[in-house]
Amino acid sequence: MLKIKSKILKLKIVPVVIDIINKNLTKLNNLTLSGKLFFIIGILILVIALLIGGISLALATNIVNKNAERALVTETKLGAVLITSFINNQFEPLNSLINTYSFGGMPWATQQSILNEERVKYQEYMDFGIVTPDYMCRYASSDTRVDFSGQNFITRAFEGNSTVSDVMKGGANNGTMILVYAVPFYQYEQVAGVLVGQMNTMAINNVARLIDFGATGYTYIFNQKGQAIFHKNTSLVTNGFNPLEAVQSDSSLRSLVAFMQRAMSGSPQNIAQYRYEGVDIYGGYAPLANYGWFLVLAIHKTEFSSALTVFRIWIAILILFFVIVGFFIASSVSDSITRPLNRLLPAFQEVSKGDLTVRILVVSNDEVGEISARFNDSLRNLAQAISNTKQAVLRLNDIVERLSEMMEHTNDRTQQISQAVANAKEESVTQSLLVLETNTAINDIRSHIEQLNQSVENQGIAITQSSTATAAMITNVKSVAESLNRNSRLTEELLEASESGKKGIQQVADIMNLLESESAGLIKASTMIQRIAQQTNLLSLNATIEAAHAGLVGKGFAVVADEIRKLAENTSVQGRAINKVLSNLKDKINEATRFSDVSQERFNTILQLIDRVQKQETVIKESMKEQTRDSFQVSDAMQKITKNTDSVKYGSVQILQASQVILDDMQKLTGATANVNKKVDEITSEVDQITSAIKALATIIAETEESVTVLSGSVSNFKTEGEITLRRAGYE
Repeated sequence: MLKIKSKILKLKIVPVVIDIINKNLTKLNNLTLSGKLFFIIGILILVIALLIGGISLALATNIVNKNAERALVTETKLGAVLITSFINNQFEPLNSLINTYSFGGMPWATQQSILNEERVKYQEYMDFGIVTPDYMCRYASSDTRVDFSGQNFITRAFEGNSTVSDVMKGGANNGTMILVYAVPFYQYEQVAGVLVGQMNTMAINNVARLIDFGATGYTYIFNQKGQAIFHKNTSLVTNGFNPLEAVQSDSSLRSLVAFMQRAMSGSPQNIAQYRYEGVDIYGGYAPLANYGWFLVLAIHKTEFSSALTVFRIWIAILILFFVIVGFFIASSVSDSITRPLNRLLPAFQEVSKGDLTVRILVVSNDEVGEISARFNDSLRNLAQAISNTKQAVLRLNDIVERLSEMMEHTNDRTQQISQAVANAKEESVTQSLLVLETNTAINDIRSHIEQLNQSVENQGIAITQSSTATAAMITNVKSVAESLNRNSRLTEELLEASESGKKGIQQVADIMNLLESESAGLIKASTMIQRIAQQTNLLSLNATIEAAHAGLVGKGFAVVADEIRKLAENTSVQGRAINKVLSNLKDKINEATRFSDVSQERFNTILQLIDRVQKQETVIKESMKEQTRDSFQVSDAMQKITKNTDSVKYGSVQILQASQVILDDMQKLTGATANVNKKVDEITSEVDQITSAIKALATIIAETEESVTVLSGSVSNFKTEGEITLRRAGYE
């Protein structure tokens, strides 16, 4: 369904009203109340009339458009059904031929003869033909061949579907626009070929022309490629017009292309608007089932919305009538409201001149009568208030004069007090400065003494620590000397043990060498035993052979030979085992010999190091003796410094105590001076406040005098019933 813009926006009611108000706002301020009421009520009625008319027009437009769209969509769908039915009917002759003849098993000559005979019967077809599986088609009447390779409708026919081609050029003169209908035929339950029939597009054009809508409505058909299949402008079909391709060079076709793409996308609304050749068009669209075509029923937008014209005229007439009646009502209402108010103007004019004795005659019980009664009451109350004000003004004048005299006397006395306080404050400030300087000097002295005392304490602690460290150092020196003596003895013992170990290692090496030579002899003996065992084994083998030759006589000798053979084998096995053990033992002895050689070298290194240690211990002993003598001298000097430090510390403590007493006294004096300054400041502040209050009061009195003068002049302009009484009382 199309989106219909609101007619309220087209009428531009809000901008018009705002423009009228902006242009007449200045003039409105200069109008009378009657004119303002007439203007406001008239504008309100005008806005209401325009709103009602706009809403009515929008609702009517929406209803009419919906009905027109519904009718256009319905007609389009019926047209699509009609075209689809017509196409389906064109397949009946082809299906009848296939059911009558078995084209799958016939030669071409027979097929051609049958098709030419049947073409006379079905004159709506221009020609019949047979398409073989190689996509080559032969027509019966002209015996021409056409290659349908790449034609989707033939491909679909070989898949078992009845299809129709897009519009193409054909016929006898090869210039007529035709449609080719295709139906498959079978042989052995497989598609053996396709029967096709040419038909002039005028047949489907005649059916499409029957579908119309209004005076400007027309129908056209296009395929999924965008090519025109039928159009009232036959040149578009003949020339193969395709907006999807033409839009590349003609941008005016964009809206038409968008419409066609919307139809091909399967949009469910089935209606859209586009512009073609400068004309706004509404188009209903519907797909032709199974053929990939789309039927469009188009109508000019002007005719589509022409039904609203008469309704819009009547709406405009009703709005004009409503506005005229509204302005008449606005005039009557404004006059009825302002007429009673105009009667009140003379009374207000007299009151503005100062006459409070005037009264308004109450002639009605409505709001205006109530306002008049309240106005009379207000005038009475105002007259009484003016009379009371005049009396108060006269009394206030006397009070102001007496108050002015008292303020002058008070101001003189305050100035004298302020001068005395200022002098006292100057002396107090001088004293405070002297006390602060003295206090600062004492604080500096005390700080230096505290630093001196702290330095003395730190020196005493350092001396004590030095004495302790010196004593500990002497003790450590003694301990080191004793340790060196013990180390010297241990070094001598280590030297003796090392020499003894070296000798023991030499003895072990000698024993190892002896074992190595002896093990070599044992290995030779073991080898000799193995050779004897091998020879014995051979002898036992020969004896066994000879015993076998001897037969029963040699059986006992064979047993003895067998035992000898076993003994020889065991001896050989044991000899090999002994030989292996002796070889391992020799390897271990060789390894032990190498270790003993390394140990001898290490013992030699140890003996050299022990000798160096003994020499260094001798040097260290001499140094430790000299360090012990120097440490005793340092200890004596530290004891003397400790005694002097104690004396200095005692003196600094005495000075620090005395400075603390002086500092406490100075702090008390500083506090007393600060209190005096604080009291003087408080007195000064109070005096300043009194002076400020006097000045403010003098200002207030002066302003009061001016106000009394102004008030007296203001109330004298009013005429009240109590004026005679005031004059007799002597206040004027």
